[in-house]
Formats: sequence, structure tokens, C-alpha cells
Amino acid sequence: MADQVLPRVKFKSYIKPFWNENLKVLRKSVMAARAEWKQAGSPRQRSNTFYMKYKQLKCEYRREQRRAAWEFQRKEFNDIGNLQDLNNERLIKNKARGKNKKIKKCHWKSMVNLSRIQSKWQTLGQTILKH
Repeated sequence: MADQVLPRVKFKSYIKPFWNENLKVLRKSVMAARAEWKQAGSPRQRSNTFYMKYKQLKCEYRREQRRAAWEFQRKEFNDIGNLQDLNNERLIKNKARGKNKKIKKCHWKSMVNLSRIQSKWQTLGQTILKH
């Protein structure tokens, strides 16, 4: 009944650009472990193997997901930083050659802020990975 009434939603890669094959495999293993745990009656005792297997796989999956997202963000920020450096180098070269007469000064303050932002994101990502 729900298949006829509710629309099916396709995976959109731009929503989770960090998604990879390893995450896909881990997600399927978590879902299979959860199904086994639910079929066993959803016991929550630490002595239950289904419960502990499900919790362990879920923890591993979430850790890998956080790591993949952090690495993706770090790569993106490094790319942004490299582009900023290239633009500033080009600006300085053009200024030295006298090609850009309209440009009065470099925006060094924005470069400092960008590097500060990158370092803040990096430390945040490292603290998230530790947990």
C-alpha cells in the first residue's frame, strides 16, 4: 500500500558527497545486524550477542562516516586555500607588472581569516574523530 501512495526517493550524491563504497558496505551490515537483533526480540542486555554485534557495527559505521565527512571537508578547505593562494599570487604578479592599475591593495586580512577558519575546522574534525 505504501509503495503506491508514497513516492520513492532516489539517492542524491550531492547531499552526501563523501559517501563511498566502504560506507555502503558498512551500512548494509548494520542494517542486517539490526534486523537480526529485532528478530531476536530487541533484547538490550549486554550479554546478548545480537545486541552487542549491532551496537559494535553501528559504532564502526558512524566512526567511518564521520571520518569520511571530515576528510572530504578537509580536502575541500585545502582546495579553497590553494585557490586563494593562487589568486593572491596572480594578483601580486599582476600588480608588480603594472597590469592591474585599479587594484589599490591586497586583502591580506581575508587570507588570515581563511587560514584561521581552516585550522578551526581541522581541530573540530580531529576532536570528532577521537570520539
